[in-house]
Amino acid sequence: MPSPINIKIMKKLLALVLFSFVLFSCGDDDESDENGIGTLSVSLGIDIKSNPIGGRNEEIIPLEDFVVVIQNEDGSTFQQFDRAGDLPPEIELPTGIYRVVAYSDNEAVAEFENPYYYGQSELFSIDKEELKVITVTCTLANMMVTVTYSENVINTFDSYSTTVQSDAGGQVVFNETETREAHFQVSPLSIEATLTYNKTDGSVLTKTFTASITDPQPKTHYDIQVDAVVQDGQIVINLILDETVEVIEILLSESNCSCPEGQGCVDLTSLGGDIRCVELCDINSCPEGISCIPTAEGQAVCLDLGTCESNFDCPDGYGCYFNKCFPNNGDIDVDNDGYFNTLIGGEDCDDLDDAINPAAVEICGNGIDEDCDGIDDICSPDSFEPNDSFATASNIDLCSQISISLNTTDDNDIFVFDAVEGVSLTISVSSVPDNIRITLQLYNSGLDFEDIVQGGVGEDISMIILPNYSGVYYLQVEDNFDNVSSELFNLEICDN
Repeated sequence: MPSPINIKIMKKLLALVLFSFVLFSCGDDDESDENGIGTLSVSLGIDIKSNPIGGRNEEIIPLEDFVVVIQNEDGSTFQQFDRAGDLPPEIELPTGIYRVVAYSDNEAVAEFENPYYYGQSELFSIDKEELKVITVTCTLANMMVTVTYSENVINTFDSYSTTVQSDAGGQVVFNETETREAHFQVSPLSIEATLTYNKTDGSVLTKTFTASITDPQPKTHYDIQVDAVVQDGQIVINLILDETVEVIEILLSESNCSCPEGQGCVDLTSLGGDIRCVELCDINSCPEGISCIPTAEGQAVCLDLGTCESNFDCPDGYGCYFNKCFPNNGDIDVDNDGYFNTLIGGEDCDDLDDAINPAAVEICGNGIDEDCDGIDDICSPDSFEPNDSFATASNIDLCSQISISLNTTDDNDIFVFDAVEGVSLTISVSSVPDNIRITLQLYNSGLDFEDIVQGGVGEDISMIILPNYSGVYYLQVEDNFDNVSSELFNLEICDN
């Protein structure tokens, strides 16, 4: 069988844009709340992270060009700023209920290198003599598509292109040299690839094949990897759709057979068969007495090898497992990780992923059973738990380093410490695990917000504070992106 054409959907947070809004409300004591005036002080920050494919990087949208809208409770616009760069230091607001919306002013149906970001806050109220911090997280609101042509295509075919059409009306064409990302509004996509090959007799062989993405998602990168070969004067094409760790396959074949819906033309010679149409299947979905067997192409097919009571009832090279004939153990290790498929009594619980087997290192809290022991390990808590609320905050002595962890997605460790007015303190976090992104938030004794610092992934951070009173302060340590780890890191608060 020829190498397949892979369309890989890689889910990741392509970019985040963070907007922090500090709200102040003030007014004379003899005024009613309805007549009070509050002040909105806007502080904007941008943090764009990308996991590029093929060396390409996500375009950075200038922060100052974002649109910022303050909305009333009913969704109507109270005030709009067409450029965040033109925001005044303070904005006066009547007491009431509001929402803040922010977005990049570049939405289009389909366009190269045009990431569109959008975010909004929850509804919030502002009253007299009150301080609030409102954070709006703007994420990628459209989706990204790239096309990569394999060496087979580049070296074999004389011309090739791929057109991606949106149901919303726009389209982009990826020609032979196109390497840019295209961004689409979230709408079903149709994909059409055309490859042309000049035969030795002077004739031209052209093949067009299609696929679709019917349920696309925002914040998602669809990377179409095109790979095809010429076999016996014909272009042979397969398409596989891969989403994160779950393999979802779509087979479009132009080989030696034409198959009805629900079947695929596959090479079963390695399993004692021939090249023919077979029913595609999931584990245990075949009729009684027919085996669902993984193939080297990453599929699973219903193959009738007969029921059995012993190995003597099966063809040569096959064994009787669970009253069905399967290839012997050495024949079912699809991912070649040295562990056999559980279908034939082996220990590999995911034979399509070589990173999952009994010898794999288990990663706690990620929802995946890497070591095939039947569970996803829970990350171990630190010795200060439970301290996820102000009521259960843990005491920490000055200049005494402690070790803590963030072991669940809702683990927000809170610590309480004493400070002296006018004596500056440095809060330091070090040895941060590679997958953790620390956020520090400081609160005073009345639980009013004072300050915030956020680091990058695996980055050590610090915060310097100058107390304006003598007494207790609260420090909240968390990962706003819900990353977890049982690995300990260090926290210390010390005077300067």
